[in-house]
Amino acid sequence: MLESNNAFSLDYYSSIIKKALSNGYKFCTVTEYFRLGCPKEKHFILRHDIDARPRTVQQMIDIENQEGVKATYYVRLCGSPYNPFDYEIFSSLKSAEKLGHEIGLHTNPLEFAKILKLDPIKVIKSEIEMLNQHFNITSMSTHRDMDYAYNSLPWLIESWNQVKEGTNLEVHAYDEDIFKNSTYVNEGTNPHITWRNLKPEDVIDSGVTVYMLTHNHWWHKNHPFEAR
Repeated sequence: MLESNNAFSLDYYSSIIKKALSNGYKFCTVTEYFRLGCPKEKHFILRHDIDARPRTVQQMIDIENQEGVKATYYVRLCGSPYNPFDYEIFSSLKSAEKLGHEIGLHTNPLEFAKILKLDPIKVIKSEIEMLNQHFNITSMSTHRDMDYAYNSLPWLIESWNQVKEGTNLEVHAYDEDIFKNSTYVNEGTNPHITWRNLKPEDVIDSGVTVYMLTHNHWWHKNHPFEAR
C-alpha cells in the first residue's frame, strides 16, 4: 500500500504550536527572546527564513494569529528571487508586523558583494536602510543557497559591531547566547526534506527552550506542489 509523504503539512505545523502551548511554552520573536536574556526553559522562538514562494507565508501567519503566537519573518532583498515590495507580499508582511510579528532581513551580503565587486558593508547597510523605511528591523539572519559560493555568517560574526552601527539592529539569528540557551530545530534536505537533527515535538516534551527555523516554501496545505 502506498503512503503519502505529507510530513510538512500546515496541519502538522499547527499541531506543533498547539503542543507547545499546552505544555506551557511562551512564544516570542528572535529580538524578544534576546531582550528577555535568553531563558533556557519554556520559551519557543518561531523563525521563518523566506527563501522562495513568499505568497505561502500568509498561511503560516494565519495559523500563528489563530493560535495567538508571534514569529520572526526574515525577507530577502539583494539577490532575491522575489520582490518583498510586491503588493500582496508587502501587505502580508506589514499586516503581520502590526499584529506583533517581527520582520527582519535575510541576506548573503558577502556573496552578493564578492560576485559584483561591491563593499559587503555597503550592501547590508543599504538593505537595512531600505527595509527600515517600512519596518522596524531589529534582527537579521544570513542566507545561503544550496549551491552557494560564499558563506556570509563567519563574516557577519566578525563584522557585527560595524554592521549594526547606526542601525536599530540588536541581534542576529545566530547569536551565541541564543544558541547556548536553546535547542535548535530546523528542517533541511538529507537527501529529502526532513528535520535535520531533532523533531520539535520531542524537544517540547523536555521543557527546554525551542528555537525552530522553518522555510515556508516546504510547508503545504494538501500537497508540496501548491503555489509553485
